Amino acid sequence: MGMAAPLYYTAEMVRALPEDGHRYETVHGELLVTPAPRVWHQVVVERLRDALGNYLARHPEWQLLAAPADISWTSDVLVQPDLFVVPIAEVRTLDWARLRHLDLVVEVLSPTTARADRFTKRRLYQEVGIPAYWIVAADEHLVEIWTPEASLPRIERDRVSGVRRAPQTLSGSPCRSCSDRCEPSGRLRLLPVIEHFASLARQDVRGEGLLEKRDARFQQAVL
Repeated sequence: MGMAAPLYYTAEMVRALPEDGHRYETVHGELLVTPAPRVWHQVVVERLRDALGNYLARHPEWQLLAAPADISWTSDVLVQPDLFVVPIAEVRTLDWARLRHLDLVVEVLSPTTARADRFTKRRLYQEVGIPAYWIVAADEHLVEIWTPEASLPRIERDRVSGVRRAPQTLSGSPCRSCSDRCEPSGRLRLLPVIEHFASLARQDVRGEGLLEKRDARFQQAVL
């Protein structure tokens, strides 16, 4: 008797799976199963949430959300990023189906998720045009920064810069509403990668092509 063909999972099939402590996702029919995370994984996620939350508190046009989630662009895709940033206008709909334009996705690596985060989900996020995808390898003290057109990631390593840059708004001008005290915590040395996200966001807000590219990629993915 031959081996049974692997099941092609749709988003609806994943939603129907039991709540048993695992995280279930599907990317173009491939089922991704993640067991309960390590404590260290959760510590890193919380530190990232704090750092990004401090930054986004000054920019109410965005909302930071976390897994569990139900992000689906097509019938055979459902993902639950560790952390993600989405326009507040979409969040106000209170409908997962309306959360389509993620501006930042963050996945914290675990031994069981490295392949999916670095390959399966990375290709998906590039395909739909996520402007910035961070793969946080806490054990290696680095963050891989992927953009839609990149064939290789930009690497930010755990380091302390001797120069603190002045906070900026999304338009690129100095932020007058806050002081250095509200800059992201240095616990994970996240300032360089947060600045990278801010740079991408400024391009988006100023209409320099990222939105158009992302929407075009989204249409291609749907079709």
